[in-house]
Amino acid sequence: MPTDREYFEALLVERDRRYQQRFEERDVRFQQRFDAQSEAIKAAMAAAEKSADKVERGAEQRFALLNELRGNVATKEQFEAMDKRVNAIEARLEGITGSKQGLNQGWVYLLGAVSLIATVLIIVSRIGG
Repeated sequence: MPTDREYFEALLVERDRRYQQRFEERDVRFQQRFDAQSEAIKAAMAAAEKSADKVERGAEQRFALLNELRGNVATKEQFEAMDKRVNAIEARLEGITGSKQGLNQGWVYLLGAVSLIATVLIIVSRIGG
């Protein structure tokens, strides 16, 4: 029969063994959790990077289209220059129509309409690209 001392030593050894098993099991669980979290973080980072790339490409496309649109839109100076040309043509036509009425006046309107249509076509072609 074991002595009290041997009994308590055996009891302590057994408890130490159980505690050691628990610690080892916890270490394994913590390592598994850590590995799972690492994988989840890697997947989230990859998804975020992919999303950021898509957003960046979309922004680049929008800026390219915006720059193209800006290049095609007539500026205020271009409109003013076109207006001066039309006014000069109209002034010439008015001088001609002052001396010749009737049929010549119809030509003046026709030429004004043609220049207006040409102006509109130029503006539309610049805007439409």
